[in-house]
Amino acid sequence: MFRKPNFLSLQINSLFSISTFNLHYSSHNLDFRRLFTSIDREILLPISQFDQSLSSPINPNPNPNSSNLDLDTLCAALKKPNYSGALDDIQCEPSPSLLPAIFKRFESSPKHVFSLFKWAEKRPGYDHTPSVFNSMVNILTKSGEFKWALMILLDKIKNNDGSELISADCFGFLVRNYARLGMSIQAIRLYEFAKTLDMDIFDVLLDGLCKNGNVEVACDCVDRKMCLDPNWVPSIDVYNVLLEGWFRLRNLRKVEQLLLRMRQENLVPGVVTYGVLVCGYCRMGLVGKAVGLIGEMRRDRLTPSRRVYDPLVDALAGAGRLKEALGMLERFLVLEAGPTLTTYNSLVRGFCKAEDVDGAGKILRMMSSRGVVPTATTYNHFFRYFSKCGKIEEGMSLYRKMIESGYEPNETTFHLMLGMLCEDERLELVVKIREDMRSRKRVLNSDMSDVLMHQFCEACMFKEAVMELEEMIERGCIPKLGSYQMLRAELKRKGLHEMAIKVSNMVTAISCSKPSSSEFVGVGDNQYQRRKSIIQKAKVMSNILKAPSDPKKMVKGRRSRKYVSRNPKC
Repeated sequence: MFRKPNFLSLQINSLFSISTFNLHYSSHNLDFRRLFTSIDREILLPISQFDQSLSSPINPNPNPNSSNLDLDTLCAALKKPNYSGALDDIQCEPSPSLLPAIFKRFESSPKHVFSLFKWAEKRPGYDHTPSVFNSMVNILTKSGEFKWALMILLDKIKNNDGSELISADCFGFLVRNYARLGMSIQAIRLYEFAKTLDMDIFDVLLDGLCKNGNVEVACDCVDRKMCLDPNWVPSIDVYNVLLEGWFRLRNLRKVEQLLLRMRQENLVPGVVTYGVLVCGYCRMGLVGKAVGLIGEMRRDRLTPSRRVYDPLVDALAGAGRLKEALGMLERFLVLEAGPTLTTYNSLVRGFCKAEDVDGAGKILRMMSSRGVVPTATTYNHFFRYFSKCGKIEEGMSLYRKMIESGYEPNETTFHLMLGMLCEDERLELVVKIREDMRSRKRVLNSDMSDVLMHQFCEACMFKEAVMELEEMIERGCIPKLGSYQMLRAELKRKGLHEMAIKVSNMVTAISCSKPSSSEFVGVGDNQYQRRKSIIQKAKVMSNILKAPSDPKKMVKGRRSRKYVSRNPKC
């Protein structure tokens, strides 16, 4: 449709051919192995002012204490080295509300989550819900464990006991994550298999390919589908996905060609198409061209929506053109829907980036007057400003007022606060923030944990450093080798041998369970032998590279090389 067939098109033609990839639904052909400033009090607005409260929703569980007890029990079992056996010894019963909470905590440890999923499946009287099943497939495919995901999927299909669990969403997770990892052929094969089950996920396939830079492959898929089905015509939604993909690759020539093709096929761009164009031009810094599209929409008798105004306000505010952004906001206010939280967050970000905290405060008050509730993301822009300017006291003041007013900080809030405090070496405040983070069940990423370990070691706060290492390993993350060596050496130097042994045992456990952590095996135990071995190897290599001391051997070597170079057979 968009160009002549090429080698990639021929590959996709073979993939779409049923004779090449025969995956009809039967019990004998389900083998899928081939798929593989100080701040004012007015800036922080109390939640009680808003109709939509951000307080916790009503808990549908009549006995929350029992649910929390089961949650802690299962999490403690999964943290043990032999977690599979520990799960078998537990007497608590799984529930559809309990498993997703544990999945979220152990999302980076697919083995633990998969063991919990299989354990719950064996419990009498329990059946997985579609949401739990989809979450399991999503976690496995995100971590690249496609074999496990396909195994549980094909088991349900083969045994005919999970018809309500097998849905287009399951295959959508697989296709998207195949495309995310650059495995386009596997994604196309999976789409073909889903088609044999009467599930059409072609739009999901195109979206996954385009979002991950494989727009050429997506175009070939469209070409092939048109060849196989002459009655099929690409819809405006297909063009929107392809346009967004070319914008992601910053290929304006392809965008213009696609727009020309749409006009030739008499496809009239809608509001969604204009939203894609405006967002794409804004991402590429062509804000003037994006603003000009509003006039085209009015000529086409289309009313600009939030999909059009949101990227415009964001681009103008991000570029420091705050007056123009406010002018665009005034146009937005005329609409019935009006500005969204995203719109106001973009303006707050722009004012904070321009170091105009007063202007950002005015935007917050404007939000409150229209009933839009600020979130942690809104206040994170203030924390970025305070971190950039080194205003520790103002940042801590905003954090305290944020907690007192009932707002729930997110992971980004804690990371910004910890980064700001670590840079100023305010470790006593770092410890308090970490305690608050643990009480709210917020997870720290491995990079920030590594920074905290270094800071705690330098300040001789070894208890906190060991705790960070332990929590990192419990989350399924592998610590950096340098951090482990530094912590272990400092513990030995201070005479804290019990802590050093504990650290060594923790790292030994992950080195045995994870192949990628094999670099930790024997670290620090045989340093002398390693140095001695390296020196011996260096001496051997030095002897090999030494020039011969006998001049006759040197002449002989030159003649042999000369003969070899002139030999026509060589």
